[in-house]
Amino acid sequence: SPRERAEAALALADWYQWHRRYALSLPLYREAWALAGEDGTVWRETVFGEPVELPPGVVFQPGSLRSAEDEDTLLALRMDVSRHGRVESIAWSGGATPPEPALESRVRALFSELRMRPRLASGEAVETRALERQYHMRHRNGAGQP
Repeated sequence: SPRERAEAALALADWYQWHRRYALSLPLYREAWALAGEDGTVWRETVFGEPVELPPGVVFQPGSLRSAEDEDTLLALRMDVSRHGRVESIAWSGGATPPEPALESRVRALFSELRMRPRLASGEAVETRALERQYHMRHRNGAGQP
């Protein structure tokens, strides 16, 4: 079906995006948009309406095993996402105060490596400004060790 072909193109595009092969991923995102067909409006909005962390659904999920030294921190962030899915201009959102400096530098390093599916508008990848997200991060307290 057109939807299944669109989902296959999307999966391949996400794979290329994960491996930072933007020249291969962006045409496949356009193809997935087109393959969704006339009745794909809801699917397009769900899949391409805002940037999505890759791989979808498994990013920043704390593990089930933890030690007594582990802490969970809620990160309330505002960021820009380029049309290539790169996170830029990370800031703390909603009046949130940054965590201790060692943890803040780890958060910035982590997000600079984050890969995202870009937002599409009319089938073209576009930049997203001031995207607000919350993430749970499990970390060791103190010396900034993971």
